[in-house]
Amino acid sequence: MTSLRVVVCAVAILTAPVAAIGFEGTLKLRTVSVERDKLGTLTGGKAPDAEQTLAITTDTLLAAKDADPQVRESMVYISGSKVRMDAPLQKGKEGYAIIDTEKNMTWFVVPSEQRYIEWSEADAKAMGEKMVQIEKMMKERMGSLPPDQRAQVEAMLKNMKAPEGGAAKLSRRFEAKFGVPMNGHAAETYMSTMVLADALERAKSADRAKLRDALAQTRICGERNVLPYDCIQFDPSGQSPQGRLVMLQIQKGKFVTVWPPEVAAAKPVYPVPSWSKR
Repeated sequence: MTSLRVVVCAVAILTAPVAAIGFEGTLKLRTVSVERDKLGTLTGGKAPDAEQTLAITTDTLLAAKDADPQVRESMVYISGSKVRMDAPLQKGKEGYAIIDTEKNMTWFVVPSEQRYIEWSEADAKAMGEKMVQIEKMMKERMGSLPPDQRAQVEAMLKNMKAPEGGAAKLSRRFEAKFGVPMNGHAAETYMSTMVLADALERAKSADRAKLRDALAQTRICGERNVLPYDCIQFDPSGQSPQGRLVMLQIQKGKFVTVWPPEVAAAKPVYPVPSWSKR
């Protein structure tokens, strides 16, 4: 199995919609990566947490020869909502990615093989869900493994974590701060504030007409939207066509999303057990 690498430093130009950046042209992207298990060489031998990792500078990383940093430079071409960047899928083979920041779609192209791979937000989500299933299955079977094999599986599980979405991160922070799980009212209030802030930033004014026009052009998708649908945007009548509700069920004393299936954290328990058995 190829060991996982951690990108420590990269140009952040692709983390925001291109239209918001207001830049068109060519950039040189430089990334520095190290093996995940070698990050401890930069922090006195102990594996760094997320905050410590982000605090590592490029100069510090490049100076740490024991970490075996790998440097890669590639070109990024930006035009409107489209981004093209070098992204070989295999070592030694030319390849590039075309990103549509409006549609949240990516195409990985392999010219030598005359093929491409399409990757969407739905694909990323499905991959995360499959990883959760695999992790659960492996944990269930670990008990029957010999000690040496169990240690290998535990080490693999340590590095095999499904990506945590924006809603999960916000919910975890909310519960840590207030001591109660985040509910729908809190999520809707949070996103209402984010929609207004987003419109104010784009309008660059509190003028009612300009703010109204900015709100009409709202498109908040992906991890920026913590509600259970792809994007927050408005149709000509001012309605949010993608808006929908979710169904929760209390399982083992906690609220769990059970519907619709594409955002469910667990299957619904039915028939519902009696109070004495909950």
